[in-house]
Amino acid sequence: MRKTFLWAATAFMLIPLYVLTVNAFKGQQDILSSPFGLSGLTLEPLGRALTNPNFNVAKGYAITLLFVVAVNVLSVGLAAPAAYVIARSPKRRFRVLMLFFLAGTFIPGQVLVIPVVYVLKTLGLMGTIRGFVLFETTLTLPFSIFLYAGYIATIPAVLDQAAAVDGAWPADVLAHRLPAHAAGGRHDGHSQHLLGVERLREPADHPRPGQRPLHRHHRRLRGGQPVLHRLLRGLPDAAAGHRSPARLLRLHATAHHQRPHGRSYERVTMREIRATVPLGAPPAWAVLERRLFDALDEAWRAFAARYCAPDGRLIYHGPAADRDGADDFYEAFFNWPTLYQLGGADDLLEAAKHHWEGVTAQLTELGYLVDEYERGYDWFHQGESMLLFYGICAADPRDERFAARARRFAELYLPGSANYDSEHDIIRAPHNGAVGPRYGLQWEWASYHTDLVSMRPFGLPLRDLPGITRWEDLADPCNAARMGAAMRERIGRGDVAVNLAATSLAVNAWLYDGEDRYRDWALRYIGAWQRRAEANNGVIPDNVGPSGIVGELHGGRWYGGNYGWQWPHGLYSVGAAAAIAAVNAHLLTGDDAALAIGRDPLEAVYEHARQAAVTETEMSISDRWLAELGDEAGKPTMLVPNRHDDSGWFDFQPPQLGFPVWLWHRSLGRPDADRLERLRRASGYDWTVVRPFRNKEEAGHEAPWLEYLRGANPAYPERMLTTALGQVQRRMALIEADDADLATIHVHHWQRLNPVLTEALLQLVTGTPQVLYNGGLLPTRLAYFDADKHRPGLPPDVAALVGAVRADGTELELVNLSLSRTRRVVVQAGQFAEHDFDHATVTAAPASGDGYPGDPRDYTAPPIHESEQEVAVHGPRLLVELPPGRRIRLDLHTTARVRTPSHQHY
Repeated sequence: MRKTFLWAATAFMLIPLYVLTVNAFKGQQDILSSPFGLSGLTLEPLGRALTNPNFNVAKGYAITLLFVVAVNVLSVGLAAPAAYVIARSPKRRFRVLMLFFLAGTFIPGQVLVIPVVYVLKTLGLMGTIRGFVLFETTLTLPFSIFLYAGYIATIPAVLDQAAAVDGAWPADVLAHRLPAHAAGGRHDGHSQHLLGVERLREPADHPRPGQRPLHRHHRRLRGGQPVLHRLLRGLPDAAAGHRSPARLLRLHATAHHQRPHGRSYERVTMREIRATVPLGAPPAWAVLERRLFDALDEAWRAFAARYCAPDGRLIYHGPAADRDGADDFYEAFFNWPTLYQLGGADDLLEAAKHHWEGVTAQLTELGYLVDEYERGYDWFHQGESMLLFYGICAADPRDERFAARARRFAELYLPGSANYDSEHDIIRAPHNGAVGPRYGLQWEWASYHTDLVSMRPFGLPLRDLPGITRWEDLADPCNAARMGAAMRERIGRGDVAVNLAATSLAVNAWLYDGEDRYRDWALRYIGAWQRRAEANNGVIPDNVGPSGIVGELHGGRWYGGNYGWQWPHGLYSVGAAAAIAAVNAHLLTGDDAALAIGRDPLEAVYEHARQAAVTETEMSISDRWLAELGDEAGKPTMLVPNRHDDSGWFDFQPPQLGFPVWLWHRSLGRPDADRLERLRRASGYDWTVVRPFRNKEEAGHEAPWLEYLRGANPAYPERMLTTALGQVQRRMALIEADDADLATIHVHHWQRLNPVLTEALLQLVTGTPQVLYNGGLLPTRLAYFDADKHRPGLPPDVAALVGAVRADGTELELVNLSLSRTRRVVVQAGQFAEHDFDHATVTAAPASGDGYPGDPRDYTAPPIHESEQEVAVHGPRLLVELPPGRRIRLDLHTTARVRTPSHQHY
């Protein structure tokens, strides 16, 4: 029956076509006598039609074809975007719009004739080609939209999301990716990542052209069991038993290429939430936070006006040291880009760039820089100088000038460069930079004598020289010369642990577009140091000789290198470099095991902890601890050794919390949380107290912040913000009272007066500790964008408070203090968008309203009620609309490290 029907339908359509075709080659008489026959066929009728002087057939067909093409192009061009939005949007108004278009298909053409004639006459298009094309296009639009929307609805929306992760805009998805999928093909290299869902079903080692995996080696799953691989031979593998196969597959499937110069998700549909709970009495923390933004905006302008020349350089005409000092010029502005990213003034980023370029020109003239980069110095100081640069790169990844600089600076250390010895996996000298290895040390130390009084607290740089056993022995010029010569030959050559901070250069370049060579070198170099640590019972050595042998220049000792365990700072410098390397390795791999290089040095010194008071213990850096502990410095507390020499561990000081806090911040794992809890229990001082101090790193308030996050210090936000405001006020007073000769001041002068503070804002706004000062990058827990200004940071009037941080989420409160302006803020899961918000639990006013603001005849406002609701997000960003005087609390349930980190813009 079915076949019979199909044959009948086919005949019904083909017979008229046959009659039309056959009779086109017949004369009039033959058509009338035998319309279905084949007799009398001739080309004469066609010839007469083609040569008819009254009608040009070819021209007629050409015009018709032109009309058809024009109408179809316009119809598809207009219908496709409208259909895409209608098909993809869950909002009711778009369904109503679809019904409106669909209704247009039921209007008879005859009904439209008179209105169309009047419209075309009014527009002056009657009797014109444009009018005809416009009319025909309008007639086809309702059906075209209906047809195209139905087609798009058959394609899973997850493909759009996967394409967005791959960097595609909706227009690209509509024009290329969806048609490619419908055709069963793949459009280009980037489209290899569109089929994210299907990829989860593939084996982890499935070949994917053009893909950049999150980890260096592909993972393999056979029979559901992971086959272990070693990451750079020394680092534990991500699949080493502590991750499920599904987790490994997801990490692998979400690895992707980056769009050049950072990625923006601004064109990807984000979940939008509107705050509805009335603010009532503004919380004190919110008022103080906005006041701090205002104060800092005023303060940085005052600093620039007082200490900077019009071209951005610092006013200084004093002498330049041989090698030391470049970092001090940059440090005066180190946190200005960070303040901009948090919500500082609109012109602050351009000011930061202006000062970076002005100072760079200034330092080039002084001989410190070559081709805009440090000529050659140690990474304890280079890392400090790079913070301003890293901040600018993160704040504006679309700036081509800084993107090019980021790559050029990183290439100074890649394999094949003058700085890197690929055979032994070492950086060739402690002092390194634009000119390659810069052997030796600064000439000021050519004779290391007792007049170097600032270095006396750190003791002898080398402790195995005959006849030099005490600092006082350096008063002898011969001894001072011998010490200087030995330092030049032994401390001024080979690799040192603080060079690990150079990996931030490579990671910063990698964050732009994910070039493997930057990642590979950083992991290779970190892996080499990790292997050395494993061979030294977990303690990272501080020196490697030119032949790649630990202790080669120091009689086999694993200590003794420049800025190493023995001299001058020990854990303060080695621990910082190790923590920076750990954070970088974690960014590159997403593997908590990569944090080992930062964990092991801490555990090594914690094993030798003792209880004693700071005031009763000799230590090389006591002034910072007297300020940080205040009136509790006399109480017994946990002290850990910072340095090591032939006699063992020495120089006991309280543990710096910044290092273990950053390890916890990256992993949010139980081992790192337990480490912090051990430190808290062993401390003899109150972790809830907020003391009004500011050290060089603009850090040190980690303890009261951690107590706040665990719910034991609820007043911390107000106390910390008040303390920060007091510090800004003091810096401004110091600037006002400063009468120093700017031509002869010490190069530390400016950093001591920089009035910009970001520790409080980083903690409270983003849930992140202060940056690791000796060259760390800043992967914050949360990041923000002003949706209306399309720039990083909180919008004006908006205050944010992170109240809790968990491995699977972050609790956030947003407040709009404005009385009249609606603000829209984008909340992002991580500075580099490597995380996803799965869903959010948000507060909302009752659907029926709660009566606020109440009756004007009442003396008080009615109580404010709120409820909670679950909102699906499924992406790295969330758009929150804050009407005037509204607030919202969000519990952002997060899946960590689901995509490759990259610099972001909006």
